[in-house]
Amino acid sequence: MAKKTIQDWENSAFSKILSATVSNSADTNLFYLSSTASEIKDSSSPLLLTSSFLESAILECLDSDDFLSKHGNSLSFLLNSWKKTHEIYTNLKGPKGSALDPEQREHRLTSLCHLEGLLIVYCGLSLQDDTLFSGKNASNFISLIKPSHSELLGWFTQIIKKFEDDGLEEIVENIISELNSQILEANDVLNKEAFELLKLFDFFVSIPAVSSCISKIPWFMSGEGKEVEKKSVFGPLFSISAFPEEKNIRVVEFFSKTGSSSEENKKITMNTIRSSVSLFQSGLFKVINTFVRSSLFARGEFVKWVAKAICSNIKRTGLQVDPKAVASDGFFDNLTFVLLGLCAPFSSDPLLSKIDKIELVAWPYVRVLSGYLDNEQPESSSGVVKTCWNDLTRLCASSEEIKQNEAAMASKINMSTQIGFIPDCFFLTTLAIHVGPLATISKIGQLGKEIHQMQNQLDSIQSSIDNNQSSNPSSNILLERWHNHLEKLKDIRVAFEAQSMDPKRLATLLSFSRFAIGALLSLNQLATSTEVWYWKSFPEYLLEDQLQLILFVARYAPDALMSPDLSPPHPGVKLLDDLVSALTISILSLPELVRNPYIKSRLVDVLHSLTYTPPENDDDCVDTLQGHQSAYSGDIYSQQKRFVVHPIVSQFIGSLNEIQADNYIPNSFLKNIKTSFPLKDLVMVLLKLYIDIEHTSSNSAFYDKFSVRYNIARIMRSLWNQPQSQYLRATYAFFVSSKTNSAEKNEIVDQFVSRLVSDTTYLLDESLSNLSKVKTLDSEIEKLNQEQPQNINLLREKHSELQQTERHASVLVTLTHETVHVLAFLTRLVPVPFRSESIILRFAAMLNYNLDLLAGPKCRDLKVKNMKERFEFNPKILLSELLSVYLHLGYSKSKIASSGGVKIQADDDYFIKGIDKIQESIDIEKFIDALAEDQRSWNSKIFRSSLELCMKLGLKPIQSVQLLFGLIDKVEKRVLKINSQASAELTEDVPEEFLDPIMYTLMENPVLLPTSQSICDYKTIKGYLLTDPRDPFNRKPLEIKDVVFLPELKAKIDAYKQSRKS
Repeated sequence: MAKKTIQDWENSAFSKILSATVSNSADTNLFYLSSTASEIKDSSSPLLLTSSFLESAILECLDSDDFLSKHGNSLSFLLNSWKKTHEIYTNLKGPKGSALDPEQREHRLTSLCHLEGLLIVYCGLSLQDDTLFSGKNASNFISLIKPSHSELLGWFTQIIKKFEDDGLEEIVENIISELNSQILEANDVLNKEAFELLKLFDFFVSIPAVSSCISKIPWFMSGEGKEVEKKSVFGPLFSISAFPEEKNIRVVEFFSKTGSSSEENKKITMNTIRSSVSLFQSGLFKVINTFVRSSLFARGEFVKWVAKAICSNIKRTGLQVDPKAVASDGFFDNLTFVLLGLCAPFSSDPLLSKIDKIELVAWPYVRVLSGYLDNEQPESSSGVVKTCWNDLTRLCASSEEIKQNEAAMASKINMSTQIGFIPDCFFLTTLAIHVGPLATISKIGQLGKEIHQMQNQLDSIQSSIDNNQSSNPSSNILLERWHNHLEKLKDIRVAFEAQSMDPKRLATLLSFSRFAIGALLSLNQLATSTEVWYWKSFPEYLLEDQLQLILFVARYAPDALMSPDLSPPHPGVKLLDDLVSALTISILSLPELVRNPYIKSRLVDVLHSLTYTPPENDDDCVDTLQGHQSAYSGDIYSQQKRFVVHPIVSQFIGSLNEIQADNYIPNSFLKNIKTSFPLKDLVMVLLKLYIDIEHTSSNSAFYDKFSVRYNIARIMRSLWNQPQSQYLRATYAFFVSSKTNSAEKNEIVDQFVSRLVSDTTYLLDESLSNLSKVKTLDSEIEKLNQEQPQNINLLREKHSELQQTERHASVLVTLTHETVHVLAFLTRLVPVPFRSESIILRFAAMLNYNLDLLAGPKCRDLKVKNMKERFEFNPKILLSELLSVYLHLGYSKSKIASSGGVKIQADDDYFIKGIDKIQESIDIEKFIDALAEDQRSWNSKIFRSSLELCMKLGLKPIQSVQLLFGLIDKVEKRVLKINSQASAELTEDVPEEFLDPIMYTLMENPVLLPTSQSICDYKTIKGYLLTDPRDPFNRKPLEIKDVVFLPELKAKIDAYKQSRKS
């Protein structure tokens, strides 16, 4: 048998590989290469398909529509040909080729390499130009490689090597462009295609050369706002979402009808979504983690893209957001959790030892203000990142102050400081959380309000229909339409909560928040030592966001706070036990370092949520027998409503009451914050805020202050009720120690008492007024329901007015109960400041006035239908605690403690030791005088009837009632004395210059007000300024330290009084 020549073998092998032939009489299953055959004939060569004519043959195949239609497309043909070539080559290199003559074997391998090289070249050219040959080459490439990219790695690697120096960037750009188009079509995590495309993206970035090309794609960071999801390289990948947005029809359908389904069905639905999201984001993190580790350039480009994506979407944090103008919730949720993954190696450190690596002071100057994140254009004022950063509200600096001090601060910064990936990750993650998850959480809150309002409207319409015997078809149609819309809103809320309230995801956010708060405390310490301006000029979002996150989790998903990562074992730094309390003390101890009162109130909200026990569970009412069982335990309704407190509450309160030996803390950061922000200061800063919250720049400041004070009161109540609480002594020290110190501290205490007195009067008055209005509206609605025909519009208006009044009454009643309790508790613990000369008259008048409201003729207005169920209002408890205030101020502390009544403070003996008995007796007499002088509201009959009611209902210990009866007798004797003195005074006119123009009484210590040149009594103006820091005669700002004493006028008044006595 003749030996087969290399030309014969090539003809046979190439024809088989290409499924084409140059012989017209050959196998009809092979494509006839007529042009190539002519070319061979013209060259006078044998009619064989050899290496010399391979390229012509391949081109002819690629140019033939008929041929390509049989092979799918040009890229499929090239790939299949490559596979056949590779298979033959592998066989020749292996045992099967060992029998061949070595020279012949080498010739054949060389021929196959030549063919393989040509196929790879045309594959690359096809990917460079998507219109070549059959077209749609990038799409066809993805279809081929997606199901088996690991198997085709060799093929793709050869393309990369062939074009690495010339054309690979165009190939990668075309592939990524097509891949992104397909990702945008997949658009949600319920689509399996999204996961396949994610895997393919991961395959590409895992190849260093491809990853490098991706980072150099011209449109790598294209697009701003909403467009970043479509136009940038990573945008489409991050847009894959499980949120119920318009484009995610599959997600919307998946959550259909879940809003009203059983809790078990909701749980199953939520867990399905959570698993899918977790799986997708894990894959997404793998892609980005591989990409940023591929090169420093890739890492830098990613950082700039993230900065631009966030800053161009800062409007997401606004109140009214156009969803068509900003990137989606899903985009930012994905971005945030990828960034959190990148931060984990340093942020999850139990000891927080990496805080010094985040360059808190230098980063804004070196990265943002230098223009680096805006692609190194420092002279450009239009850089989106720089503009965004400059527009952020600062902790305690205006825009003008920032401009004035920016150059000076920048001069102190070493602009050549090498900023690593850790600072970039930290700052961008804080911004991503600000623009992403927290904006989404706000959206959930707004959605909840919308659902609540619509439910109320539906109930009102339904009530009107039920009360109207003649049914109106239009009303039924409207009811059905609103009901369907309400169900859709509930479905959307479940969809949002499925992702946003996943405990594992919230724990991840909180773990980062733990690190962020540690960083803030470090910056705060810098501010209190040397460089206060860095703190003042720092954006407030970082502080506000941590508070918003912790508050949201504490209220709606407290299980996340139990994550072990948040409470690492000692000496690890704990989020709640160590950092939250330290942050509160650091901010409130120097309130001038934070201008926004909302942030200070947020701190209180956080502490309130973490120490929350509901009012219906209270069993500590002052000097009240029912209070030591339950203030509401007398009815079945209240017993059913008793609230099960989450374990995190008792855990947190317990941590606040611990006294640790700071000398034995090996963690330097933890030891530092415990030394700088000791827990013993918590009472002081909270009570100071109780005063300071009175005057803020907010439009709703008057009403906001009551909410803040209520929360402070509830926090203090939780702390005071702890066994062996250190906070009782701390509270006592705040009042009593201040009395022995400077005039400034005396003023602080007087202001606190004044605020408490004013609040008690206003809240109780408003509560009863609103309850009376509720009673009236109940009656009016009942009458309208009985009318025929009914006035539907008027009935609806009355229902709406009733709902609004009920809400106001409910809030006011809650605030009143707590304010009166604090008043009763503090007058028992430390009565001294409540008998202060500057406040005693107003204080006594307040007590008498409110006792008249609760036990006088107006109390008939308190009888509202279903009062406890609707408002949690218990006038008996209010009456008992108000009477306790009389008791605490009308008798000595030792007398009350030894009377055998209810003892509420464990350290009574400790507190009694420090009392000046002589001064206490004098102060008690002043209180009795003040009660007697208030002849407008003092009424012994009402007082006696209220005590008789307490005896009848068993509200107070008999010993307390007996003492209060004794107080009535003392006051009545004093009233007789005052009346006889007043009769004598009526016989003689008092000179006008001796009378106080505010109270119209004889002055004792006259002072001149420098702002209006008016003269009044020192006692009067001091009490007045405690409630309103302005001159009463011209409304100009005035402080008590500015008044001028008039000793000559005082001498005249004293002489006048002496002459009258004689």
